[in-house]
Amino acid sequence: MARINFMKLIIASPSEETAKIICFESDLNVITSNRKKGNDLGKSVITKSLYHCMGADCKFDDKFDVNSKVFILKFSYGSELYTIFRSRGQFKLFDERLELLWTETHRHLLAEKLYDQFGFAIWLTSRASGKTEIASPAYSYAPYFVDQNHYDGSHFNSFNNMGEYSSYKSHLIYEFAGAYDHTYLDLTAQKTDIEHRLTQIETDLKTNRLMRERIQNELEQLGYSADMPSLKRDCDEFEDEYKRLATGLSKIRKKLYQLKSDKTETEMAYAGSRRVVRKLCLNAKSLRTGKCPLCEQDIFNTLMVRVNSSISREDALLLSNDLGRDINELDRKIATEEERYKSKLSELAVLKAKMNLVKRDNLTAVQIEGFVQLNKRLLDECAEFITTLEESRNDLDKIKKQLNSYSSKKSEIDKRFVELTREHITELNLRSIDKAKIKNVNSKIEAGGSNAPLATLAWYLTLLDLKKEFNEQLVELPVVLDSPLNIEADDEKYYRQYSLIFSTFIYQGQMIVSGLNLADSEVVPRNANIIILNNEKYQLLNKEDYSECKSVVFKCLEKN
Repeated sequence: MARINFMKLIIASPSEETAKIICFESDLNVITSNRKKGNDLGKSVITKSLYHCMGADCKFDDKFDVNSKVFILKFSYGSELYTIFRSRGQFKLFDERLELLWTETHRHLLAEKLYDQFGFAIWLTSRASGKTEIASPAYSYAPYFVDQNHYDGSHFNSFNNMGEYSSYKSHLIYEFAGAYDHTYLDLTAQKTDIEHRLTQIETDLKTNRLMRERIQNELEQLGYSADMPSLKRDCDEFEDEYKRLATGLSKIRKKLYQLKSDKTETEMAYAGSRRVVRKLCLNAKSLRTGKCPLCEQDIFNTLMVRVNSSISREDALLLSNDLGRDINELDRKIATEEERYKSKLSELAVLKAKMNLVKRDNLTAVQIEGFVQLNKRLLDECAEFITTLEESRNDLDKIKKQLNSYSSKKSEIDKRFVELTREHITELNLRSIDKAKIKNVNSKIEAGGSNAPLATLAWYLTLLDLKKEFNEQLVELPVVLDSPLNIEADDEKYYRQYSLIFSTFIYQGQMIVSGLNLADSEVVPRNANIIILNNEKYQLLNKEDYSECKSVVFKCLEKN
């Protein structure tokens, strides 16, 4: 099993020439400060900076200007050493010698590169496209990090910007535990699509049947047993007109389908071109004003200008304008064809009126022939519907069989989830939680008051246990607990609860925990690496650390 360990974190403010360097050991690390003056010294800044540097959006306090900082994290992956850099939305990955491996600004592309490099990812179904994709990095980190203000039970609330997928929690857990993979999600999306298709086909078949029944009734009323050869001579003049209208309608439908398909492809290309334009928004004016002329954001690093200096923004804008013009032209053509379609339908209405006139004159042959031909077309259409219906049902059966193969693993994980959660609730003495209500991974695990953090930890501990039992091959990441007891409590209860955490939350990988007044506490295991903060409030970064790491900071900044 591959494992990632955090080794050294650098938080730097080049504009202020200040920084903070924190080193970590591979096992338990405890970040602490004196309880009397220990708040607001930067414990949470440090814990949040770790996964922030890896691509998540952590919930920093407003007093910490995250956009003015650069974050550098040295970590190990197996026997290999890497350094990841983040400045605002720009990410860079370096090897052991600080040679640049890649750079990225798009969050989903970052997730794909992390997957290619280190093998961890969470696949989810996009709410917008309905397709399976690698989710942004925060979804991979969610089971490993708890923000100090979000010890609120069984919820993944510790990162911002996690609303792009609906009802993702159970999918994330099952995938984290090894029951699901991206193939499962692909099959699920296909199943939903086929089910929608089947519903539409069944509706169309019902409409087709009702139309054929009405035609049969009309034919019976018109005396379909009449001498058709003699009557046909009287309806020849209508036959050509009917065929012309039917053929015209068919051609217009095909053209409308093609135009709408072309518009969809053009809109996708247009959206892509606008993303390129936004990426290339820096220009010479930006260097003078410090503002991006398009997005109006501050330009922190003028080296970012040189990132895109070889790319022509004018070309991107021209392409975007051309595509926009194409979309407008397609809209005009679609509107024209729709008007033609309405016109043909009006002509058909006129033809029907003529048929009614013939009927009044006792020349029913035209109506009879028209109904007979329409009935034939409906029968052909019905046959096509039935063929498509059978094919879709066969496809659905195949997908259901494939999905059933995941059901046993899912049931096994649900069963083990219940067992483990109940065990941890007992271990942590959480008597207020009704164990009987815990049925599967979707069950809520919550407690009130001072027990809320412990209930949250019980849930996270269960998730990690599931991963260990069922999905050990998945890369193991560090567990980061940001001040798990961020509550008012007397010393006895405070230390008793921390003792429960350290004795219960047994994790084989790296673990980083923050809290007050833990430096000399007996509840902290002896093998722990104690990191003590002695700085003044809101003064985590300092000049001395900046002098030590300045060369590394600028080396990371310069390489592109």
